[in-house]
Amino acid sequence: MKKKFRNIFLSSLFLFSGQEIIYLQISNNQKNQQYNLEDSNKTNVITDQNIEKGYQFDEGEAAAVTTDQNGYDHLYMWGDNSNYQLGLPYINSYSKSDNIQNENINKRNYYYIPTEVNYIKEQKGRIEDLKSTKYNTILTFVDQEQNYHLYIYGSNINGLLTKQDLSLNSKNNPIIIDIPSNLKIADIELTDDNAYLLLDEKTGDKQYLYSWGKNDYGQLGLGYSDNKIHKNPTVSKYVNGKTNENLYVNSIYAENDALYLLVQNSSENEYQTIYSLGSNKNGQLGLNSSNYDGKNPIPTEIPFFAREKAQEIILIDGNNHQGMYTEFIENDQTYLVGWGNNNRKQLINIDDKNIDQPTAIFDQEQNFIIGDKGDPLFDSNTNQLLLSDFGYEQSYLIYKNSEDLNQERIVIEGWGLNAHNSLGGNNVGQISEPIEINSFLIENYNGYQIKNISTGSHSTDILIENNQQNQNLYTWGYNQTGQLGNGEEATFASPTTSNLFLSMQTSKEVISNNIAYQLSLAIFIVIIIILILVLISLYLSIRRYRKVSWSVQTQKNEDELKEQELVKELTTQNLDLNLD
Repeated sequence: MKKKFRNIFLSSLFLFSGQEIIYLQISNNQKNQQYNLEDSNKTNVITDQNIEKGYQFDEGEAAAVTTDQNGYDHLYMWGDNSNYQLGLPYINSYSKSDNIQNENINKRNYYYIPTEVNYIKEQKGRIEDLKSTKYNTILTFVDQEQNYHLYIYGSNINGLLTKQDLSLNSKNNPIIIDIPSNLKIADIELTDDNAYLLLDEKTGDKQYLYSWGKNDYGQLGLGYSDNKIHKNPTVSKYVNGKTNENLYVNSIYAENDALYLLVQNSSENEYQTIYSLGSNKNGQLGLNSSNYDGKNPIPTEIPFFAREKAQEIILIDGNNHQGMYTEFIENDQTYLVGWGNNNRKQLINIDDKNIDQPTAIFDQEQNFIIGDKGDPLFDSNTNQLLLSDFGYEQSYLIYKNSEDLNQERIVIEGWGLNAHNSLGGNNVGQISEPIEINSFLIENYNGYQIKNISTGSHSTDILIENNQQNQNLYTWGYNQTGQLGNGEEATFASPTTSNLFLSMQTSKEVISNNIAYQLSLAIFIVIIIILILVLISLYLSIRRYRKVSWSVQTQKNEDELKEQELVKELTTQNLDLNLD
């Protein structure tokens, strides 16, 4: 849905030199936390909670947010915890196996099942957003007084914990940035090297963009690049509380040393556009790389979107290999474009390794023109886009199709490399055009509500709810760090199977499943017991037969021996009589 856009502060040239200062209070929670992993959620059953959203991140981390009956959120995380980024203890509880072929795994910290982050449970509040990388996790937390806080877990290797000592990590205690009560967190973003925090006034029009971490490509929005690590959140030179009547930042997106601002322009003809800054090594800023020396520290409007003037930009997404995607609506039709790193044709099925302008992902005539939006994604009269997400090896569209007037149906389509079974099935290789994704667990998706889909570099999860409000979070794809959450350990030799693994269930679903399971188990046990009794009876009968047979044979042998002795004795007596 569109936000209610207001007139504020961002100039079309982004050239404000002054800035309004606000202060963010940063603290390190020192509460002693007691973790007992033996009591953690090893059954994968979420009791009396609704699963709100599942997350698959690019570098082996995964999460799910649930809500209890009191309206408080809970956070479950799993996957790679090598830098304490999951907010969980550093322990190898689930990574020891005689079958592991990589000797380094015991030096890692992988969680193979969803495990609750206790600190979040204790705070009793609401989680609005969550981002994670191989170094850190950040989340937006709203307390019971409706005050906003940013929690940061993980490593300080790039200064993201805001501490001077870069060797520190958060262990189980998050760094907490308390937001002034007159502001709210509008958006957060996280990369390996940077963290971003977009703040809106609750009752006014001012916005502030804070950033910290590395700035070697000018990605912090300070107007320059340097080789320093900026450990303290610093307000952007261009989004700093100065008002402008025409421009408003709806959201931000960051990936691989580049930052993107989704901006609402309401000057003459209201439209949405994207500004980009930071690294342009693979053309990922969309600005025509020949005009930039690998970096651009000043937010610059992408010419494609300045030209197209989209009604609505649905999302900006990308992957950790400098590839970008954007869905937008123009003249009530939906378009999908991509740009950046295309070295494996993972964006567009053309030979160009770097695409420096937004270009249509699909073309019916296979006549791709760089910088052209191409044909609409589908016929908007018969298809309604519900959800979409884009990763490095796989991307997905979920829409409602009404071509059959008698029955609408939900369609899940995917495309990409499928090198790690990340699209399901066994056809490993390039899939350039969308194919329909079906599940052997669900005959069709009618009667189900697909609540969200999230895809990382090589793995995906999807949250599905049926008419009885039973929920399942399904995962599939690569499982190198346990990010599927299905309890399996990493094999490292080959990807996991492409089945949709059931990693979480709500209690309602479990109850119905357990009844059938327990009934089947009981029947199986009864059959086994009967078979065992039959075998025991047969064994005893054979032993009894052998014992009786042996006794009879022994008696027969004794009788024969006596008879022989008697014959011998009689023969001897006859001989004696004859001699006499």
